[in-house]
Amino acid sequence: MRPRVIDLMWSGDIPGKLGWRGLSTDDALEVLERKPRLVWQRPKPEPRDDGTLRLRPRRIMMTGSNYAGRVLTFILEEPDDDGVAAIVTGWPAKSRDIASYRRAR
Repeated sequence: MRPRVIDLMWSGDIPGKLGWRGLSTDDALEVLERKPRLVWQRPKPEPRDDGTLRLRPRRIMMTGSNYAGRVLTFILEEPDDDGVAAIVTGWPAKSRDIASYRRAR
């Protein structure tokens, strides 16, 4: 089933994290407004600081263009019952993600 994301939220550190990559929370909101490609990511093992592994919960990859025409990718946490998802990170889309986004349109 396709993810259902109606709105976005973020923690206090996300604007700085996105800003380091030349993005903003406004970019993420614009991508969401412009009917992005939303794809579930599978849970993934990730190393902890102590060397053990944890299973990262599934997330959503959101790829789409902002109003300036830049194609961007954002990773979102699974949305709550109201369709609100938290931004985890984002970056300018890679060529394979751009191609997938354009094919899906």
